Amino acid sequence: MHRRARWPQQLPGFSYICIRVPLLLLQPRPAGCEQRKPAMKNFALDSSMTAAIGGAFYPTGYSMVMFPEAQDAKHVGQQLGNKGFGADAIYLIPPEILLSQITPTTSDADNPLPSAGTEGATVRAYTKLAREGHTALLVQTEDEDAAERMMEVVRSVPYSMAQRYRMLVIEDL
Repeated sequence: MHRRARWPQQLPGFSYICIRVPLLLLQPRPAGCEQRKPAMKNFALDSSMTAAIGGAFYPTGYSMVMFPEAQDAKHVGQQLGNKGFGADAIYLIPPEILLSQITPTTSDADNPLPSAGTEGATVRAYTKLAREGHTALLVQTEDEDAAERMMEVVRSVPYSMAQRYRMLVIEDL
């Protein structure tokens, strides 16, 4: 008599590692098949991440860090989980995504009036680095403690730029 294996329902945003096991060992969830949450989210720009006037990239409550090497950005993103950051608070932004989604937000940053802030210049700095192949992490840092916990991990590898977006202030980290 053959028993049918019951596999866990595939959920969006999760990956599965499965190992083949003999039919006699099958259980409702096969041994060796574990569900893992992704370490970081894929970035998608939304209106909450842009300034109300001018529409430039301004994700209040987040920090943006640029890394010369993509593997360093991925490593830092994974290590942030050990410092209390959830996977839903970390976005990996490859250079091509930054150039296609964030860079265009500066096109109208100085319309209808010139900006009193530096958000346009900051996005232009990100654009320059992305064109050189730098990868970014956008990390939710609602308070100074979270920003410092993030920077403890970031400082373990070379990084090119780190900015924290607070209400009306872009802070160098």
